[in-house]
Amino acid sequence: MRASIAAALAALSIIPLVLCLRGRLPPLAAVAPVTLSFVGACVGVLGATEDTTVARRRFALAATIAATIVLIVACGVFLTM
Repeated sequence: MRASIAAALAALSIIPLVLCLRGRLPPLAAVAPVTLSFVGACVGVLGATEDTTVARRRFALAATIAATIVLIVACGVFLTM
């Protein structure tokens, strides 16, 4: 269950990040994707360490990696304001 939540948070954080990069939102709005992707990465780590199947653990790791990449990009957008 936590892996699905992590993937959803990573996907949800991409939307405001893309809007910030396209100039539709001010750069200060990059705080939202930073927060969402950080929480998604934390939940993904929790999902990867629980006793589940190997496939679910791999899915949690993939969601954690995706959230971390979004976090790095969002922090870069936030710092360049």
